[in-house]
Order: sequence, then structure tokens, then C-alpha cells
Amino acid sequence: MTTELKDLMKDARLARLFFMPGRAWALQIWIAQIQTDDGLENRFVYGRLLPYSFSLGGWSASSDDKFEAVGDWRAQVIRAILYIDSDHAGELLGKLSKGDNIKEISRSLDLKLSDSLEMRIGTFSFSDSYVCRPAALLLNRDAHEHLGPQSPHGSASAFSAAITTVDKEQLFTTARGLDQEMARFLVKRMNADTGLDFSSKDAARFGDLELLVFPTLDDHERELLDVSWADGRKALVVKLNLTQLPSFSKFFVHAQIMNDAQRIFSSIASVDKGATDVIECTFELPDGYWDIADSVEIEIHGLKDGAFAATSCCTFQTGRRKSLATDTNFHLQALLSYFFSVASNPATGLENPRNNRRIGATIH
Repeated sequence: MTTELKDLMKDARLARLFFMPGRAWALQIWIAQIQTDDGLENRFVYGRLLPYSFSLGGWSASSDDKFEAVGDWRAQVIRAILYIDSDHAGELLGKLSKGDNIKEISRSLDLKLSDSLEMRIGTFSFSDSYVCRPAALLLNRDAHEHLGPQSPHGSASAFSAAITTVDKEQLFTTARGLDQEMARFLVKRMNADTGLDFSSKDAARFGDLELLVFPTLDDHERELLDVSWADGRKALVVKLNLTQLPSFSKFFVHAQIMNDAQRIFSSIASVDKGATDVIECTFELPDGYWDIADSVEIEIHGLKDGAFAATSCCTFQTGRRKSLATDTNFHLQALLSYFFSVASNPATGLENPRNNRRIGATIH
């Protein structure tokens, strides 16, 4: 059974977008406009719906057109932003997914749309050929693991779901077929506008209207999770403000420490919510672990009253920090790699891998 839009709107992990009346969010949509012999064509590039601190009830965008020559065409990318109350989130997404254009949606929901902006983006509509990607918890962007999609925020994990256009290649297609110059133009513009990497790790976000919730950020993007060393770096302290996680009564905090891709510490603490909206726990560590820690990972699960299973709430991972052991192993791997490359390639003129002077010059 495929995931539908109604399933995303019922997902408790995305409750901040749909089930918290009186809160605000922002919808950002990037629209490519391409001038062709047949007129002006609008194409959906990327969008995201995320919590925000205030609502204006209307659309905004840069006021000037900035078309550039892209191969045989002229093109630009417009970022349109809608600041609105969360009460309208479900209705807005429903109308977008049905193919209503911005002018029609604005009139239906009584959203402000200036005459000049209506002329520029009023006819834009989202593709009615789409699938829904269920919510997944993405690691913070600065985490040392870089496999797969990551949160757009450096230190905060994110729940990410999406309404995804089916034919993503159409975005890069012109009369010449798949157009490399058009692809380069869109990648350049999107990287500059979003801070993401659409040429590589974020390429899958093209054609996505992404729904994002950050459980460890408040609506002003202030950090709610604090992970710090204490007691002369012999303990790890985890503190979480529960502003975005009000429905859980108990939490399980899992702390892990990695060294050279191996888990050298793993412990789970059970913490009751108590009278305050902050939980805190301390993990005592063996002596010297801070010196050899490459990274720290925290996973927090929440349990509701009467529930049997806990739900994943957030995760956090530090960037990679080279310890002495890791650095030593890196040089050893480089040395062995050099030995084997010499053995398999006599043309280097170094048939004896014991030529230490040349080996040293290679690995340092």
C-alpha cells in the first residue's frame, strides 16, 4: 500500500506542521521560468514546508526578473515564500497536490498576492503526477556520517517527508533532450539559494516538496538539545528541552562513542519527564575515552503513557574528530596501499617496497 498525502498529515512526527493550532510555518517554493519560442514555461524545482516564528498570510518574492542565457534559452529561478498559520497547512497542500495554481489557492484561502507577483507566478501549479515519501529521521548535516540524505541544519536532525514529482528528468529537459547546461544552471542557483548540495548529496531533493520538522529547534531556530563533556571530560551530559516533544512522558537516551569506526561505548538511560519540560542525564565514561573519541552519537526515543513501544524523537552526531589511534591507522592504511600499488605496478621503478625515503615522501 502506497503512502498518501493524508497519511503524511496524520503522522505524529509531523504534528508541528498540522496539529498545533495557532503556530506558524513557512512554505518556500523555487520555480524555474524558461523563455522558449512558445512563451514562458514554469517548472517546479524544489520546495519545503517548515516551522516558522510568525505568519503574514501572504506571498513574497524578489521583485526583479533576472533571466540568464542558458544554452539556447533564457531562464531564471524565483523563490516564492508563503508565511501562514499552521491551521491552513493541510488544505494548502491538498490544493497544491490537486494542481491548483497559486492564484486559485490564494483566492480560496484568502492569501495576499500582489498584482505584480500574480503576474509572475500566479499561473504556477504543482505537478498532479506525484508520489508521497513517508517521514524519515535525517541526521544533522555536520554529522561525520555522510551516507544518504541529511538534515539541512548543521546541528539539528529533522523528520523529512515529501510530495515528490514522478518525472524529475523533465525539469532538465529542453527541445534538445536532457540539457546539461540547464542542469548546471539549476544546480548553481539552488546551491546558492539553499546552502545545500544539489550536485551530489541533495540531488534527490530536486522535484520534492519537502515537509520538515526539527525536534531539537524551537520556532526561532534556537537549540533545544545540548550535549557536552563534564567532570574533566570523564562524563557526557545530555540535556533536552521538550518544547517540540510535549506528548511523551518517558524518554530513552542512547549514547554511543566511536573510535576508528568501532563502537567503544554504548549505554541507554531511562529518564522520566517530571514536572519540568527539560530532561537531563549523565553518562559516566572510563578514563581516557575523550582522548580517543572520534565522534559521539545520541539517539532519543520517547514513550507515551500506556504505550508499549517508544518512538524515535531525535538523533545527533558530532563531526569526525581524529584521535591518535585513528590517525595512526590512517597512515598504516596509506602505507599498505602504497606497498600493494608498487607490487602491482613495477613501472614505477620502485620494485622494492622497502625504499623508506620514497615511501615517506608518498604518505606525508
